Amino acid sequence: ALHIAMLSRQLLGFRRPGELEYQRTTVADVVSRANALTSQLFKSVALKEELAYKGPLDCAAPLLTQVLSNLLENGAHAAGEGGWVRLATRATDERVVLEVSDSGAGVPAPLRERIFEPFFTTKPPGSGTGLGLTMARQIIERHGGILDVREAPGGTLFHIEVPLRAREGQSQQRRGGGR
Repeated sequence: ALHIAMLSRQLLGFRRPGELEYQRTTVADVVSRANALTSQLFKSVALKEELAYKGPLDCAAPLLTQVLSNLLENGAHAAGEGGWVRLATRATDERVVLEVSDSGAGVPAPLRERIFEPFFTTKPPGSGTGLGLTMARQIIERHGGILDVREAPGGTLFHIEVPLRAREGQSQQRRGGGR
């Protein structure tokens, strides 16, 4: 219930500028929550996790979970039954990197920027609104990060980078052991 309440407050915040409610969490917790939200999709699609970094992170955890869930869901749909989705994490230079790739055909080069446009979708009618990647990019940018799509062997890779620590002036909430 707390997760839904915070997610609702922060999604409504897209209508007006405002600070995100950062909390101290771990990458492992965000990944675990995203996995729980998408677990049904991974009954016929393999999820390959390469979590080199599972440690602490300051973020709006429900929103970051939503971004990761969206990318995992898209990857599972692209991979199809019997395919795989790869989720990798690492930390570098005070940033955390999350990457999602899959065994699907990939995003054609001419569409790689268009997929972030509102209401643009490559899914069949009735299967997507075209808002998931738009909102995902906005969420990551509000965190002071980047979300882009890159060429990868055999397809494409969604690359996220966000700061490990909250930016100056961001609201903070203590969680768990705090700091």
